[in-house]
Amino acid sequence: MEAASLSNIDAIRAGVAKVSGDFTVALESLGFKRTKKMVWLRQRGNVVERIGMLRLGATGPALDASVRLRLIFSVDDLSGQRLTSGPDDGLIYGDHLRDSDGRGYHLRFNASSWSTYDRCVADLTRIVREQGLPWFDSQQDAAAN
Repeated sequence: MEAASLSNIDAIRAGVAKVSGDFTVALESLGFKRTKKMVWLRQRGNVVERIGMLRLGATGPALDASVRLRLIFSVDDLSGQRLTSGPDDGLIYGDHLRDSDGRGYHLRFNASSWSTYDRCVADLTRIVREQGLPWFDSQQDAAAN
């Protein structure tokens, strides 16, 4: 493996660790607790709301220091069994969503230059507030009926 690839891998690892930490701070204010490296849970009543974050393109050699992320929203019962169903196994993928103006959320940054890092963290939080929380509320309403 070339030295450049190793530095890209190290930069990506550091970038993922930093974005996970900064995202954790934002989610704590919404009642979510980090339970794994990139999983946050919030219990409401008899359900557990789950936010997972994945790094896209995580296999193969790192050609550059770009970090692309995906948020996944789901709802489980207290034993961990998924309660949501429908397209994509009841999961909501954040990178497929658009804001109220029809624009995609910016879920990527460069881990070497930190280009667009602040925008990425802001949009991770914004997608939770604009899309995730209302979706979780709709799942609560469905579970109550």
